[in-house]
Amino acid sequence: MNGSSSRCGNREGEMALRVGNERDANTRFTSPPGASACTRWSGTCTQRRSMYSVQDEFGNKAPIHVSVVIPTYNRCDFLIRTLDSLVSQIAPGLRYEVLVVDNNSSDDTRGVVHAIGRRHPHLRYLFEPRQGVSHARNTGIAASRAPLIAFIDDDVEASATWVAAIKQAFDLHPEIDCLGGPIQPRWTAPPPAWLTPMFWPAVSLQGDKGDSPYIDANRATPCLMTANFACRRAALEQVGGFSTAYLRDEDREIQLRLWRAGKRGLYSRHVIVTTEVPRDRLTKTHHRRFYARVGQSHARMRYLESIDAAGRLLRVPPKRTTVQGTPAFIYRYLFGHTMRLLGNAAVLRWNRAFFHEIRVHYYVGYIQARHHDEGHALRAVPREVTRLLVRLVRRPFRRYITRLFRRQAA
Repeated sequence: MNGSSSRCGNREGEMALRVGNERDANTRFTSPPGASACTRWSGTCTQRRSMYSVQDEFGNKAPIHVSVVIPTYNRCDFLIRTLDSLVSQIAPGLRYEVLVVDNNSSDDTRGVVHAIGRRHPHLRYLFEPRQGVSHARNTGIAASRAPLIAFIDDDVEASATWVAAIKQAFDLHPEIDCLGGPIQPRWTAPPPAWLTPMFWPAVSLQGDKGDSPYIDANRATPCLMTANFACRRAALEQVGGFSTAYLRDEDREIQLRLWRAGKRGLYSRHVIVTTEVPRDRLTKTHHRRFYARVGQSHARMRYLESIDAAGRLLRVPPKRTTVQGTPAFIYRYLFGHTMRLLGNAAVLRWNRAFFHEIRVHYYVGYIQARHHDEGHALRAVPREVTRLLVRLVRRPFRRYITRLFRRQAA
């Protein structure tokens, strides 16, 4: 999901439809008497969503198993393909709903959703005027009515059994609270040779997460992208939904809160979606900018300070020596990648050199964001560097004195 201009015509004068207002006349959704209309995500509502139901073909109330939330902004041309892949899922015995949250679009998003919704009553349209994908997702969560909530982006197509695979994974793994799966590419142009899976996050693709399929506080470095993500409602309610303070990397931020709350995630190879990779994302310029922005958002959530060398989430990050608001070890990482960049470039290993180059962009973005947030003045640099050097010298000096006294005592 992004803010790129759409090829669809504009519709002016759209009325803002709030969650809980009148739905399309063709929908047959019902809610318990006295249910509150939740116009924003608050983590709790006066009615338990798991009690909400739909009417089956015989007019009987039946529970919904999975709610699918799609935030969208001016992407109605891509959204059509996303909805086509969702409204006719192969999901025998399962009842699911699809909620499109229009995040203040100026194109024909509303018309597209209502046109498809007339043929598929389990599709609903919601309007969220507050800009930001986290606002849109939280609105979808508040309006959803299933114990399992799945998220997919508006430029992604779900496999034919996507909903069924999500439900089956949660049933087979009651110990997990959220899950993700492969995001496979549909290339609009041949990818360059350097675009290996290690660079896939920059083009919104997702591959295997290593030897273990589990992700939690003990293995917190992998991230499950919200373009293909599902979570138990209870877990989302416990952590308070998506943070609206982040305009990007909100998936990483909410998962850090999930792991801190003792929750567990799973990477399932059977929960598959496909996305189109635009030609402009196949350039090194895009990747440099992408990783610089990721570094900035990671700095705001203190990501590097929260993870130890083994990839475990630290419950209480240790107090560290900082220079200009940034922990000293991040400068060490920056220096190391800079040296490797120069070394690989010197022997013409361009692909390896580019890997280290984007890491340099990441750490520079991280440092810039920390400096901006902490508001440190440049005149404080000499004092901070001196304090750092004293600390670096003091530690080995103390160890030397301790060993010296031990020898004399022996």
